[in-house]
Order: sequence, then structure tokens, then C-alpha cells
Amino acid sequence: MKSFYLLVTALLLGASLTGQATLRGLFVNLDGHAATLRYEDNDWTAGTRGYGFGVKLGYGIGTTTLYLGTGMTYLEGNVDTRFGEKYSLRDTELGARFHLTSNPRRVVPYVETAARYVTSEPYTGVSTRGGGAALAPGLLVYLSEHVALDARARIAGTYVYDVESVGIDLPFPTDPYSYVTAGFHLGVTFYPAVRRARYRFERGGGHL
Repeated sequence: MKSFYLLVTALLLGASLTGQATLRGLFVNLDGHAATLRYEDNDWTAGTRGYGFGVKLGYGIGTTTLYLGTGMTYLEGNVDTRFGEKYSLRDTELGARFHLTSNPRRVVPYVETAARYVTSEPYTGVSTRGGGAALAPGLLVYLSEHVALDARARIAGTYVYDVESVGIDLPFPTDPYSYVTAGFHLGVTFYPAVRRARYRFERGGGHL
């Protein structure tokens, strides 16, 4: 664990010396995360821990990036919660990032918001569907012109409006319910846009 923190520190220091932001064009984000899910029901107050991964694709215009994302979270079993066994959540998101600077910089703070659709299969033969929203302040630290470390703290609320089963008698309610997920995401973001005008100019041997 100590070596991991040393690696992250070295990358951040290197980025502060070499990186510079690109916020326009194609946007690709890959990340892993650790999270805690807490049900809002009074009968299930204990949290369930989990981990997962996600990918986002989008397009940056000015200081705003619109994206479509998908991800998976694997939850540990907890007998004090609604679902005592291990299971996974699959989410699809439509969201936007609002970068808090308009000038190219090595470190770029942002705020991310998203609407989300979540499905799961907590038991064999049982499926759930839900919707909600997420909010995440974050930070991009550029390692090069188009590649940045991406870290964000995130909170999301989900309302499960449909619980379906195939007639299995299991000890959980089928009424709608809600839960809140809080987590930390760490990954890499790419803005691989090519500055065509600049490269055409350089191939022509011109001078700025």
C-alpha cells in the first residue's frame, strides 16, 4: 500500500512539471472505485461495502464535457442489510462535467453530475431496476497534453422502483426502496483530440 501511494505521488509531481490540459474533443475515462452502499430503510441501517470499475465516452466543448457511461459495482454480503449475499449493481449514466477553469492548466478541478439507471440481480431469479442521480467533485492532473489522472469523490442516490421475482420465497420486501452510495474513484482520462491546424502548419515549415 505504501508503494502505491509513492507511485501516485511521483505521478502527480511529474504531471506538475510536464502536463497541460486539453478539454476539447473526444473524452475517454477509465476508473476503479471503492464504495459504501447504505439503505435508507429504518430496518436496514448498516452499510454494505463494495468495489468496481467504469468507463465513460463523451465529447468536450469548451469547459463542458457530455458523456455516456457504464459501470459495475460488486457488493459484499451483509446480513444486517436488505440483501445478505454478494451481488453486483450495473449502472448506465448520462452526465456532464463542468470544468472550473477555461485556461489550459496542469491541474483542472471539475464538478460532475449524472442521471443514472441501475439494475441488479441480488438472488437467482430476482431482478431490480432503479433510477437516480449522482454528484461528484473531482480533479484532473495532467501527465501529458492529452492524458490525466482523474480522482473524484462521489455520492449517488437511487430509487428502486421495480423488484421482480419468479415466485421464489425470499426474506426481502418487493416494495420500492431507496439507497445512497458514497465512493472514491481513481482512474485515467484521455482527451485524444489532435490539433490539426498546428500539425499542418508545422509540416509546412511555417513560423508562428
